[in-house]
Amino acid sequence: MFNKVSGVSFVIFVVTLVVDCYYLKENEPTYLTAAVGDYVVFNCNIDFPQSFPIPHKLYWKRGNEVIYSWQDDVVTESDEYVGRISLLNKPQQHYGRASINLTSIRESDAGWFECKVMFPNRSPPWRNNGTWFHLTVSGGNLLAIPPINKTVLEGEEAQFSCLTKDFAIKVTWYKDGIPLSEYHDLVTRSWISKDNTLVIANTDSGDYGEYECEASNDEGEKQTAKAFLNVQ
Repeated sequence: MFNKVSGVSFVIFVVTLVVDCYYLKENEPTYLTAAVGDYVVFNCNIDFPQSFPIPHKLYWKRGNEVIYSWQDDVVTESDEYVGRISLLNKPQQHYGRASINLTSIRESDAGWFECKVMFPNRSPPWRNNGTWFHLTVSGGNLLAIPPINKTVLEGEEAQFSCLTKDFAIKVTWYKDGIPLSEYHDLVTRSWISKDNTLVIANTDSGDYGEYECEASNDEGEKQTAKAFLNVQ
């Protein structure tokens, strides 16, 4: 554009600056859905410098709380998640090295999760690792708190919770898909409390296996949740 002032010609250049704000796809949140008593895998990769593995510390947060951390095979878990999180730290089925498997989903697990990795011997210690996840929990009409995996020494007591939303809801227990009542030896060493918790006293090596609680109501609705007992 030309402008003439006091006999002097000026050329005015109009420069338009376009700022492109965008999200990289790998940084967008991942939205997941799971039912109460089910499991879900949070797939998180580790962005190693130059793609070469170096010492690192892994954090998983729910909201502002660290619920799980890993460093040199030392694991810490918050009380609510003890026994429910396992690390898939070796690439499996295209999962990243920071991926976790969350089992025995509860309604209280719904919300935001963050995967974060720190490199303690590197400056700066943080890189653009991991991502955000949002978990929606569905299908919680009958069960409130499902059982979680247990590991006990032979002879110790084992307990599996199966808390329903209503005391009128009926609960039936199974072991490896067979009604618990058909395991005559196990029945003599176990009982079910008023809140439907399965208690196994003096565990035996034969108690090793998968335990399932099935909740049902008068309307014919059913909901199941499974947990594993490891007897050492």
